[in-house]
Amino acid sequence: MASHEDSTNLESQALGPAGTACIATTELLEAILSHLEAKTLLRAQRVSHYFHNVVADSPMLEQSIDLEREKRFLKPSTLERCL
Repeated sequence: MASHEDSTNLESQALGPAGTACIATTELLEAILSHLEAKTLLRAQRVSHYFHNVVADSPMLEQSIDLEREKRFLKPSTLERCL
């Protein structure tokens, strides 16, 4: 089983120093993630603990996920089944 340190080293090697520094900037990562659809945003949380924490701690990203959940729940076909 790979440790957190091993996965961090692999990410650093894949991204290079500039990419790692860029992703390590929480505000920049949040801005990048804000362009994703809610479904993709939920998947992005599985990339690493850091990504998960950025999404979970961001009111803007959480609101995006919540709005998508509300849209799915409030689709006319869903409402018709409830009636």
